[in-house]
Order: sequence, then structure tokens, then C-alpha cells
Amino acid sequence: MARVSLALFGGFKLRTASGDAIHLPTRKTQALLAYLAMRLGDEQPRDALTALLWGDRGDAQARDSLRHALTEIRRTLGAVALLAREGAVGLDPRGIDVDVCALQRLAATEDLESLERAAALYRGDLLAGFTVSEPAFEAWLLGERERLRELVLDVLARLLAAHARHGRVDRAIQTAVRLLALDPLQEAVHRTLMRLYVRQGRRGAALRQYQLCVAALQRELGSEPEPETTSLYRAIVRGRSAEAGPPKAEAGTLADEERGAESAAARAPVAGAIAIAAPELPVHDTAMVGRSAEMDRLRRLHEQARSGLGGVVVVSGEAGAGKSRLVAELAAHALARGDHVLLGRCHASTQMLAFGPWVEAFRLAGVIEAGVLDGMGPAWRAELARLFPEAAAPGLPASSELPLPLFEAVVRLLHHVARTRPTLVVLEDCHWADEMTLGLVAFVARRVGAWPVMLAVTVRDDETIDAPPVQRTLAELRRERLAHELTAAPLTRADVADLVRGVLGHGVDLQRAERLERRVWAASEGNPFVALEALRAWGHEPSAAAGAPPALPDRVRELVTTRLARLGDTAQALVAVAAVVGREFDFAVLQQAAGLSEDEAAGGVEELVRRRILSGVGERFHFTHDRIREVAHGALLPQRRRLIHARVVTVLEHAHRQGLDEHALTLAQHSHEAALWDRALAYWRRAAAQAAERSALRQAADCLEAALAALDRLPAERRDVIEQSIDVRLDLRAALFAGGGDVHRVGDLLAAAAALASAIGDERRLARILIMQTHYHGIIAGAMGPAEACARRAVAIAQALDDPRLVARAGSLLGRVQHGRAAYREAVDTLTRNLEFIAAAAADDDWPLVLPASLGSRLWLTFALADVGRFDEALASADEAVRRVDATTHPYRRYHAYWARVAVHLERGDSQRALEEIAHMRVALRETDMRQLADNVAGLAGRAHALAGRLDEAVTLLERALAASARDAFAGHRDILYLGEAYLAAGRLDDAGREAERALALARGCGQPGREARAFWLLGSVHRARGDDDAAAHLTGHALRLADDLGLRPLVAHCRAARAALHLRAGRHADAAGEARAAAALYDEMRMPYWRQELERRLAATSSPAASR
Repeated sequence: MARVSLALFGGFKLRTASGDAIHLPTRKTQALLAYLAMRLGDEQPRDALTALLWGDRGDAQARDSLRHALTEIRRTLGAVALLAREGAVGLDPRGIDVDVCALQRLAATEDLESLERAAALYRGDLLAGFTVSEPAFEAWLLGERERLRELVLDVLARLLAAHARHGRVDRAIQTAVRLLALDPLQEAVHRTLMRLYVRQGRRGAALRQYQLCVAALQRELGSEPEPETTSLYRAIVRGRSAEAGPPKAEAGTLADEERGAESAAARAPVAGAIAIAAPELPVHDTAMVGRSAEMDRLRRLHEQARSGLGGVVVVSGEAGAGKSRLVAELAAHALARGDHVLLGRCHASTQMLAFGPWVEAFRLAGVIEAGVLDGMGPAWRAELARLFPEAAAPGLPASSELPLPLFEAVVRLLHHVARTRPTLVVLEDCHWADEMTLGLVAFVARRVGAWPVMLAVTVRDDETIDAPPVQRTLAELRRERLAHELTAAPLTRADVADLVRGVLGHGVDLQRAERLERRVWAASEGNPFVALEALRAWGHEPSAAAGAPPALPDRVRELVTTRLARLGDTAQALVAVAAVVGREFDFAVLQQAAGLSEDEAAGGVEELVRRRILSGVGERFHFTHDRIREVAHGALLPQRRRLIHARVVTVLEHAHRQGLDEHALTLAQHSHEAALWDRALAYWRRAAAQAAERSALRQAADCLEAALAALDRLPAERRDVIEQSIDVRLDLRAALFAGGGDVHRVGDLLAAAAALASAIGDERRLARILIMQTHYHGIIAGAMGPAEACARRAVAIAQALDDPRLVARAGSLLGRVQHGRAAYREAVDTLTRNLEFIAAAAADDDWPLVLPASLGSRLWLTFALADVGRFDEALASADEAVRRVDATTHPYRRYHAYWARVAVHLERGDSQRALEEIAHMRVALRETDMRQLADNVAGLAGRAHALAGRLDEAVTLLERALAASARDAFAGHRDILYLGEAYLAAGRLDDAGREAERALALARGCGQPGREARAFWLLGSVHRARGDDDAAAHLTGHALRLADDLGLRPLVAHCRAARAALHLRAGRHADAAGEARAAAALYDEMRMPYWRQELERRLAATSSPAASR
């Protein structure tokens, strides 16, 4: 007889011996088979079977239905499967295996292995999800379900007792978790599991288990934990493992000696597995309502990711909309599937901490300690050490200090984690994310499409309005279709009603429930957080359902204030300290900052957790919602706030005295709020240095702004304060310029720093400031007079100090300014001598975010040589600049080396070679967050496209570049001229004329005669295109005289070409020929074939009949 198997736990599954599914045609046939299988080998009276399944039919019809059902069973299983006699029928046990019968047989033994097998057979309630519209059958099924559930609970209790007694901690924990999943009200099992977690070293899990116990008791029974449970929790909070005691066999007993042993399969490790710690998810004391569609979609996306189609989902909504609950449920679902789950959270107080949530996610999961790094190359491990100092190891190469390699290292780390199991990463509250975190989100989104990885990000809609980086990242993900979007909309009124009834429980007065529902709806308007806060404040007070609700936003504050007022004195003191700490904190910090004994603090924390003011995250705590913290913080007087902040500083300094840098940002914030200005200043500067090291330049600028504010509160006459005032301003200048901040503040910062340096007679600092002022006046403001004065003064001071590096830096900028004011010959001489001096004195420098003096000198020498038509020398200078950089050089420097080549090719008219070098600039640009450099690239690319005749692309790029022209006078004035020429080529004469007039005014205002000459030439070209030859001749002639005086030979050639066209159109052929020969000779001498061909084309077009007309 061919055997079949029937699984009734968790549903109805009938299979052949090979595992193929067997289908029975109707639910009642399945029900009949299930009923007979539960009494395997026993024949059941036919009358009893008809009454069980066809009780609403007449006797004849019921017997006929039974015959049909038995026929289907015989046809499917074979005739010998049934045992039949007059008036009774049963199943032959020789032809079928039934999981229920096997469990009952195994549970009757005392053998440990048999009990393990019995527990493994229970995959859910008997016939879970299976219904038949027959009252008799449903009543039988309900009774059997409860009987078998109790049997399984007894099996699990005996297993737990045996494992705990014999020290099998891992197996005991697994058993206890499963037991509580079936019956969460067994408080003794909760205590056993807490002790087991402590014994395993998972103190955070033990604390969370208490929260689960409290939530279950309050939800199901409305009761508080037993004194033994609260005492155990307090002992664990205090860190007293001895008081917690060993795991007790509270769940039941086994015989003194087990027979059998654990199976080899249970002991064998999983190949390639890594030990990633599961996150401590929040405990919820209410069922989730109104979110079934959202959860269904999240689960579908998660299944897609598990199959290797990874992706990103952005969950958005207002504050309190339930975003965190959605991703917590998703995380629980993923954990239940056996996936890795990494959880990180952004905080309003730590927006300046680059990569904060990513670091938290990997660190809390123990990824760095889990052996994952063993499979990563040294270069990637060196990059990761920038975020995780514990990843450092002897012999690693130096890190790149660039964002892109760090992004790549983090992605590779994530890939290593996901290779063993599908992985879910949750980043909460990303409306508070720093720019580097957001950049990494977008980077990950582009890489995980073929990996079993899902990244879930939550954002508050209202918080993104004032967060442009968040808006840009979301727009980028949306534009490139890199993320799914899910909105947590307000609950409906029906959802709120379900929530109210769920919290109040059964037996509540319906009229009171309806009144409370109306009030909760009016207070919340569907916001889940407000609705829950209202219920917690009013739900258990008989009079709470009456009266009008307070108006938002005060009503939420009042609700939370009411909850806080019910706390004991110790708990209220701890809430005040926790509100000041602001983010996650551990017990020791809370206890010491509150000035309480361990016992007092443990009791207060237990009350706060039990009343759901605080929640545990590992061994740390946080408020269950930010609004609670905001209300508690707002209730404190400023003087008390400062005192608490000061105590927190002292506690943190003592706790982290071996690694203060890692906590510099937190210490800076608390020192600032405590008015500890010296310490605030020191920590702000350390935090800024950390941010700059991670290329998070805007965060560095924010820290330095805060450092300036701290300096304003210190005695202005102290020399060390003055010196730090100078240094902070110089650091801020670099961060603002490189990080895309308000560069117009740079002038004020440098002027203030110069005044301070002069006041204390610090010549070395003053020389550095003058060099920076030269850069600001000449490049940002375009004021060449003040720029040259600063440069010459810097040279003089540097020479007096006999400081070769300062001399080289000042000399480089002096040549740059001379180029800007069109003293090209002087610039070439100055820059050439400076390069010779640097080589002889080994005087090159290496200032952060500044070009070395040698590279700066070579760049501007190239520009000057190209402007006067010495292209071979210019290209040799540019090639030397590129030769001195390589792939490991800082991208800022590589970018400028390639710019030198681009400038030469553009001036010559070689668009193809220019675009090839621009591609190298873009590669360098992608490795830095100095976004303003992209505007310069856009201007250069626009010019190249214009030369190639792609005018639409050219205009688009140049218009975009000019949107940021105020950042850089050099590039801005240049791009106005480029745009004007592109408009002219496109026939947009009015636009071209406007840009030419604008360029002329700027050149005259900034004292740049070279740009002035080119503006006159462009304006003349516009008039020539309009047919106003007299004005064109006058303007072109003026441009020619200026260009000739300045030695701008390419522009001289352009002017002569323009004059040739004017003479030709006027019929002055001899004059036209003379100007054409002069232009052609210059183009040939300078090797400018593009412009030579343009000359011939224009002359041919001018002499055509159409042109004559």
C-alpha cells in the first residue's frame, strides 16, 4: 500500500510519499478525512459523521453526501485506505501518516529527542484557517485545537525545564520564545527567558523581554507584573547578574535524567553563516489597525528582495502617522523569515554626525565583530575604519579620505552580510539625515537591484520642507525610479473606532466607548500617535469620555503632560534628565546624571518602561516617541536644563575618557547648552575635524559656526581665545568654500581674522589670511586691485619670515591675480619664477582643500600662455600638471590638472579633445562633495558643445552654470561670454547682446581689461549680425586695440577676421583681403585650424549673393 502523509497543524496538506500535493474536491471531504485521521484505525458511526458534517440535511440526503465524500477519498487514496463495516467507517493506519497522531505518540514519552520531534511537528493550530459551515464540526474543532495546544505547551514546558537545568542556553531560549508565542501570559516563562538572556550576555534582550511581558499582561488581563518579575527587571537594569540568578525551571519539570540526545543536525553550524544580532524591536501594546494594505505591499516588496530583486522603499507621512510601526512590523516579518535585520535611526540633535544611522545600524547588529570583515580586501577595510575604528588592523593601507571609496566599502560590507541571508536595512527618521547618509542611500539604491537586500527609509513630510538635501535625494530617487514610495495616511474614523475598542477590551459600556471614540477622533483626526496618547490618557478614566478635547497642538502636549504627571517622583526626575540627553542613552548615564543610586534609578526606569514612556534598544533606552521628549524638555526651567547638561558632560567624559573623539559632537552639544564654553569650543572643533575627515563639509561648517558662537562667550582679551578665533574662522572659510556654503561670508570671516592677527602681532597667521584674502578678492569677488595688494603684502611678510612655503603660496596667487587683471606677461614671469623657486627650495605646501602652490602656479601659467596664443607652451604646462597627479591624488587636484588641458583645447577651438578631458574632470568630481565645481564643468562643457555646433545643449549647460556664477567671478564672467557667443551662433541676437553688455559691465567693474576686450568683440559681432556695420566696425576696432595692447593674439585674430567680413560686405575687397591674410597668418602661426576654417566659412558666407542682399 502506497503511503500518504496528512499534515493538520497549520492547515490541511495531503501529500504523496514523494511530496506531491493531493487535492480533494470539497472542504467537507477534507473535513471528513481530517476527522477520521484524528481517530486513526478507529471506525466511526456513519450517523455520527452525517450529523457532524451534514446536520442541516435530511437523513437520506446526508447519507448520500457521506457516500460521495467516501468515494472521493477511495478514488484519491485507494480502496484499501478505508476500513468499512456495516454502519461504520475509519482510516487504515497502514496507509497514512498523520502529524497529529505522531505528536500525541511522541509527547507521551520522556525521551528528550522525541519531545523535540513532537514540538517540531506543531506548525500552528489544528486546521488553522480551515472553516466549514457546520456548528457541530466547528465545536469539535475548537475543542481539539485547545486540547492539542495545551499538549504542545506541556511538551515545550518540559523541554524548557530540561534545557535550563542542563545549561543548554541557546536551546532553552528557542524553546521559551516558542512557548510564549503560544501563551504570552505565562509570566514565569518570561522570567526564565529574562534570566537566560542575562546568562547569554544579552542584557538588552532581557530588558526588552520585560517590556513584552508588561505589554501582554496589560493587553490581555489589564494587570501589572508580579513583584518577582519587577524585582528581576530592576536587578538586570542595575547590571547585577548575580541577583538575577540562574535560569530557573519554572515552566515545568522533566524526569531527573533525559533519555536520548540532541540530534546532530541541531548541533551542526550553517555553512557560511555569520552571527548578526537581531535588533531589539519596539514593544507595542495595541494591535495595528488600518494598515493592512500598506503591510501587504511592504511584504510583497520584501519577498521580491528576498528573491534577489533588491530595492528601496521610502515610507513617508506626518509626525505620528505610524511610519515607525510599519517598518517595525516589516522588521519583525523579516526576522520571522530568518533574515538579517539592521536598524539605524537619525536624530534631530545629531544631524551633523556624518553616516550616523548607517554606523548605528551596522554597530548594533554587531556586523563589525561578526567576522564579515575577514572576507574584505585591505583597501576596503581601511575605508571602513574611517567609520568603525574597531575595523582597523595593522598593515592596512592608508584610506583615501574621499566619499566614493567609503560609499563603495559600505556597499561591499552590506553585500557580504546579504550573501548568507536576505537582509533588511531600516533607516528611521531620515528627514534628520546628514548629507553623507543621504548620498549613501542613493548610492545603495543604484547597487542592490540584483541583491537580496531591502532598504526601508522613513521620513516626515513636514520636516523635509526645510531640508533641501533630503528633498534633493528624494527627487533623485524618484526621477531615476530607484525607490518605491509608500505614504502612511491618516486613519479613517472606522479605524480609530477599531483602535478604541481594541484598547478598551471586551465588556466595556458601548455608550462610553462611542463617546470616547468621538473624542479621540476629534483630538487625532486619524493621527495614530495622537489617538493612542488620547486613549492612554482617557481610556481608563470613567469620566474621560465626556468633555471637549483641547485644540491642537496644545492637546497633544496636555495629553503627554497628563501622562508624565502620573509618574512617581523618581521617574519624573529621570524623565527630565532623559529629555535633556535627547537621544538614546544607557542606564549608567541616566543614573549618574540624575544623581540617583542604582536602586532608585532602576526602580524609576522600570516604571518608565512599564508605563511606556521609555523603550529599550539593546541595553540602551529612548523615548517611545519624540513628542514625549519634547513636552518633558519644554517643561524644564532654563537653569535646570543647564545643570543637567553639565552633569551629562561630566558623566560622558568619565565614561568615554578613552575615546572622546567618537563622542565629540554629543559632548559639544551638551557643553554648549550647559554654557561650558571652553569645553564646547574644544568639542565643536573636534567634531568639525571628524566631519571634514568624512568629507561631510557642510556638517563641518555647522560645527565651526557653533564654535564661533562659543568663542563669543569667552573673554576676548585671552590670547588663546584670539588665536582660536582666527583658526576657527580660517577652518570655516575652507568648509564654506569647499562645501558649497555661503561663500560671501568668507570675506567677512577673513577680514575679522586679519584684524585679530594684526592686533596680537601674529605675522605668520596674518600671511596665511592675506593669501586667502587674495583668493577671495580675485576669484570670488573679482576685485583685482584689492587682490593684488593682499598678494604683494603676503609675499613681503612671507619673505620676512623666511618661510618658503608661504612665499610659494603667495607667489602663486600673485601670478593668478596678474592674469586676472590682464597683465599676462607679468603673470607668466611671476608664475615661471615661482615654479623654479618651489623646485629649488622644495617649498610646495599641502593645505587642506587648497591646491598645492606648484599645481596652482602651473594651472594659471597655462591659462596665461593660452590667452596670449602660446599654445605649445601652454599644453606642455598642462601636460606636466596632469603628469604630476594620478588616480590616488585627491580629486580636487586631479580636477584642476585636467582643467588646464581643457582651457588650452577650448581656446584653440578643439572641442573633441576638450570634451575628452572634461570627462576626466567629471570622474574626479564624482569622488568629492564639492558640488560647486560641477557648475564650472557645466560652463566648460557648454563652450565645447557650442564649438561643435550643438547649440541647444550648449545653451542649457551654460545657463545652468551661470545660476551659480556668484560663487566664482572668474568662471562666472567667462561663462557670460561663452553664453553670449552661443546665443549669437543660435541666432538669438537680443539674448546675445544682453549677455555682451552684462559681460562688459562686469569686466569694467572688476578691473579685467582682457574680459573687457572680449566683450567688445562679442558686442561688435552682435551688431554685425544685425546689419549695423558702423557700430560693429567701431566696437570691433576698440576690441582689436585692447587685445593688441594686452598681447591677446587669439583675440586679435578674431577681431581681424570680423573686420575682414565687414570690409567684404561693404565691397572693400582689398581691405578685406588684407585683414583676412593677417587673421589667417595668426591662426596658422598659433596652430588654430578650427578658427582658420571658421574664417574661410564666414568670408564665403559674406560674399554669397544672399549675404549681399
